[in-house]
Amino acid sequence: RLKCSAADLLLHGPLTKEALDAEERILWKSKQKTRMLRRPFLEFPHSTGKHLCFSKEYANRSLGYLFREMTFGVLPETWRTATLETALRRALREIDKRWEHHVHETLEAKGLPGLCGVKTFMTADGTCVEIPAEVGEIDLIHTSQSENALFVGEVKRVRQQFHPRDQAADKSKFITDSNAYVQKFLRKIRWVAANWVVVCEYLVSKRKMSSVPTAPPRIQHAMVTDFESIAQVFAMETRIVSLRRLVSEYDSVGKWPFHESGDGDMANMLPE
Repeated sequence: RLKCSAADLLLHGPLTKEALDAEERILWKSKQKTRMLRRPFLEFPHSTGKHLCFSKEYANRSLGYLFREMTFGVLPETWRTATLETALRRALREIDKRWEHHVHETLEAKGLPGLCGVKTFMTADGTCVEIPAEVGEIDLIHTSQSENALFVGEVKRVRQQFHPRDQAADKSKFITDSNAYVQKFLRKIRWVAANWVVVCEYLVSKRKMSSVPTAPPRIQHAMVTDFESIAQVFAMETRIVSLRRLVSEYDSVGKWPFHESGDGDMANMLPE
């Protein structure tokens, strides 16, 4: 039996008529807080006092939803403390890093050796080359010497979105915002294309390539997600693809599967 106080703390308090009225509950606004999915304990007025009404199965489902939301830094207001938020930020960095490593290891298992989480490169003569701050850390840099190609990857975790408003928010974050994910990623692609000799020398030093190619390599690229995203429909300058689909299509052709016009042409990737 769950006490009222425990339910209130655990699942952000019972859902009340007053809360529904205060927020002007609108069904198509998916991020409103007064939803059963976030607060599955209902306040039930009674002459003997307030009671809680809930479904055990739905409460368990809601708890799972709340924990999934926590992996994206979303907490119920009653859970928020400085200590918990510090711990959550640390956990989120670890989750992101593990996902990045998983994608990296998957690509290496497919015969595409490379590195992940690269912040600096080293030339053959030992000179350290810092990636400019406006470019930022490169999540994935892999190579396919049989194709004379470098693969530049950006790793993103995404929610499975089904509501139009949430899908529109994903499109904004990836595509249309002034500093959208795709725009930041294109800066990394262009930097690698302009500095391919340094990149290849570093990969050789890390035994990820046998030798520096004599001709500029193709620059293949994609943003790799854990689930399919609506943003992939609108991405024109790079690919947004789930890891599952990337692996499936790679296996079907035995090499990098995406070759649109200009996709890997280094000249097209250089800044104007």
